[in-house]
Amino acid sequence: MTPEDLLTQYKSGHIDFSGLDLHRIQLQGADLIGANFSGSNLQGTNLILTFLSRTNFHQANLKGSLLRGANFSQADLSNCDFRDADLMGCNLSRSDLRCSDLSLSTLLDANLSGADLRGAILNGADLRSTCLRSANMREEGRGLPGADLRGANLQYADLKGANLSGVNLQRANLAGANLTEVSLKEANLTQANLTGAKLTNAFMSDAILTEANLSGAMLQDAKMNRVDLTRAILTDAILTDATLNGAKLNQANLQNSKMARVRLNKAELGRTNLKDALLLEANLIEAYLGRADLRGADLRGANLIRAEISSALMAGANFAGATLPDGSIQD
Repeated sequence: MTPEDLLTQYKSGHIDFSGLDLHRIQLQGADLIGANFSGSNLQGTNLILTFLSRTNFHQANLKGSLLRGANFSQADLSNCDFRDADLMGCNLSRSDLRCSDLSLSTLLDANLSGADLRGAILNGADLRSTCLRSANMREEGRGLPGADLRGANLQYADLKGANLSGVNLQRANLAGANLTEVSLKEANLTQANLTGAKLTNAFMSDAILTEANLSGAMLQDAKMNRVDLTRAILTDAILTDATLNGAKLNQANLQNSKMARVRLNKAELGRTNLKDALLLEANLIEAYLGRADLRGADLRGANLIRAEISSALMAGANFAGATLPDGSIQD
């Protein structure tokens, strides 16, 4: 079918183009709102700046297609093959991308706000500066996995309010990303780059952040109970009023971090670097700080009752007004 034939049929009211072989068809700038391309082969197609809102592409093959600036808002893109596709600047707001394969695709500056990405594969995808506000990527208990973002580039992406519970973000680049109020419960962020990321009010309980880089990250009021931050880098991070009860921070680097009023009850901080950290009025009840480096740390007014600090390095640390492990108050 030629582009002219397809557009003529569409203009006459025919919208069903399902199951057709349309590979490499040139439809740039066309108006195909509400059309049905489900199951069609559109590999290598040119759909640049095409209007495709509310269009059905379920199980379509769009591998390697040129889709820059296309409008896919509210489209059914579930189970599609978008591998190596160029979706730069696309409008994918409120689209259904469940179980689609977007591996190595380019989504730079795309709008994915409110999109359903549960089960989507985004390995190595370029999502720099993408808007993913309120997008749903969570793992479902009914067998639908969370989005797979291993190695994806989400640098400076806007994910405010997104649901990333159970999502795989191993080695993903989230430097400078806006993750305010996101849910990262049980997410895997092993070796992820979160340098300078905004995680204020984020819900991260039971997440895995082993060897992740959170230097300079903003984690005020973050909920991080039982999070695994073993060997993570949190230098200069801001954790004011954050909750990390039962967290694992063994061998983590928190030098010069700001942790006023942080809750670290029963946390594991063995060999953790807390040099020059601000722990003003921090709660460290029953925390383990064996061989931790607290040199120069500010622990004024902190609660260390039943905490293990006997082998910690404490030269120059300020414990004024702190409750010590034996219950006494430091002068």
